[in-house]
Amino acid sequence: MKCGISIANFGVSSKPQDYAKLARMAEDSGWDGFFLWDHINFGRRKNIMDPWILLAAIGLNTEKIRIGTIITPLPRRRPQKVACEVVTIDNLSEGRMTLGVGLGGPKKEFTTFGENYDVRILAQKLDEALEILQGIWTGETYSFMGEHYTIKEFKLRPTPVQKPRVPIWVAGTWPKKRPFRRAARYEGVVPIGARNPTEFAKMKQYVEKHRIRKGKYDWVCSLTFPSATKRKELLPEFEAAGATWYIESWGLVPFETQMKRMNRGPPSV
Repeated sequence: MKCGISIANFGVSSKPQDYAKLARMAEDSGWDGFFLWDHINFGRRKNIMDPWILLAAIGLNTEKIRIGTIITPLPRRRPQKVACEVVTIDNLSEGRMTLGVGLGGPKKEFTTFGENYDVRILAQKLDEALEILQGIWTGETYSFMGEHYTIKEFKLRPTPVQKPRVPIWVAGTWPKKRPFRRAARYEGVVPIGARNPTEFAKMKQYVEKHRIRKGKYDWVCSLTFPSATKRKELLPEFEAAGATWYIESWGLVPFETQMKRMNRGPPSV
């Protein structure tokens, strides 16, 4: 089982450079992944950083650690822009990018800017946007006509380094079923709500039933920072339940505290 960290793109530091330093420390300390949140209006938090610019800096300052977003609210973004950003970071990092996607929240990240927060509409936009990403990443001339997006004869080059595409991890709140049927069509799942090994195993069984393509698949266990004792107890249990990634969410813990945690290295499984 691989071990990674996810941190907020706000509240950690006022310096974008510090995110690149943390990612390098994670790599040097033996972590396998370093992931960013993607928020723009989260409470009264300060020092919000653009995750894509941070990922570019992180990609340049690391060599082997997997990087990406957990998660990008795809319905809040233009899919053609995300497609270009992801391809750029995948090429910049020489094939280390993973895109985590979901509906997005909190509600005010949409309503503050006059955008609709109808969950049904967001789900439709997410499915259309995911289809668009796949089409654009082929590098061939691509057109799309949907209910929410239209693309006319667009070609994007370069294509992703990773084939057939950059891995997509789909987030969802368990036990709601629809997000997990969606996740079954892609390369990984990030369950919210499956916070114990028993629920995680149930989620995994459900997704497995709906998978069409065989091959490598990432089963992501994401937890807030637990005590060392709790880590030792939980990790083997999640691994036995089928988790392939253990990602510790450090959120908006201050930069200095994150540095201390980083140097301890990942938990042993």
